Amino acid sequence: MNQFFMLFLKNKSRFLLGPGLILSSFWIYQIIGQNLLVGILVFFITLLFLYKPEKKIVFVGMTILLLLQFQTTQIKNLTYLDNDQQRVQQERIRSYPPTFINLLVKVIWLKPQIWIEQNPVILVLSRVEENLFDTLDINKYFFSGFPRNNPSDFPKFSFLFLPFFVIGVFGLVNKGNYKQLMFLFLIPLILFSVIGKDNKFGPFSLFPFFILTIHSGFNLVKNNLKTLLKK
Repeated sequence: MNQFFMLFLKNKSRFLLGPGLILSSFWIYQIIGQNLLVGILVFFITLLFLYKPEKKIVFVGMTILLLLQFQTTQIKNLTYLDNDQQRVQQERIRSYPPTFINLLVKVIWLKPQIWIEQNPVILVLSRVEENLFDTLDINKYFFSGFPRNNPSDFPKFSFLFLPFFVIGVFGLVNKGNYKQLMFLFLIPLILFSVIGKDNKFGPFSLFPFFILTIHSGFNLVKNNLKTLLKK
């Protein structure tokens, strides 16, 4: 216990940076405000990833977050179209020109609008693509979806953290931590692509990924500044 306390005093800035970053995020308060249990789990699992990044801990923690994400998301059929989407689909169908093959003895009329616009496979792929790129929209995480005015695009991180996030991503890749980075990023991304984005907490299973990369960016900037000052 004394050794841990001495280690904490010696490296207190490193120990305090992680909780400080989590508590400086608007996102964690949004989650806690709506569901205290989910917010506490997200907070402590993220801390574990920061200070105890062993494979078993990361695997168990991410499994818990993914199960919570799945449970709290209103999952819709990937082929489901609401009234507005049906209207847009009908407008696209009407915009297709008449298509036919003239065989002289017979004219064969083709209907590509049915094959494309109303094909269930195409609809599923289109919805997965929409969910994927919506989750990848970095604007939603650092600029609250500006200039869109969508209630689901609530503030998550200050835009001031964006440079540290970018630096952190490259820093973790250069350190060879890309496997852990891709696990924390790709698994939730695949889940969101399939179950959709209709979750009042947002894609919170990506929260540890953002905190870890921002944390890495802060440390890289701090270490480089120390090196420059020494020189």
